[in-house]
Amino acid sequence: MRKFENLSPTAAEQELFRYAGFYLIERTDEMLRYAVVYTDERGVFPTVVEVDDAAVDYHSALIFYLSSETVEGIGQFDGKLLGLLSERTKELGWK
Repeated sequence: MRKFENLSPTAAEQELFRYAGFYLIERTDEMLRYAVVYTDERGVFPTVVEVDDAAVDYHSALIFYLSSETVEGIGQFDGKLLGLLSERTKELGWK
């Protein structure tokens, strides 16, 4: 079992999860890593997620590099998801 926590999610983080399943799985001083986490809780943002490792799609990921203010996306992205990425960068205070 894997346990992930996001106790103070931003509006964009909540929408990233609701729309595409992206959940914060790793936070360091250098980056924020999100992956698609499959749960039964699509309508409500869970502040704590406990899932089997098989429920985490590491091949669909978003990595926000904080010092360089860049985002790496792994997977397929549509216009709405790109808009949510832009919203998340604004929340981080990026230009």
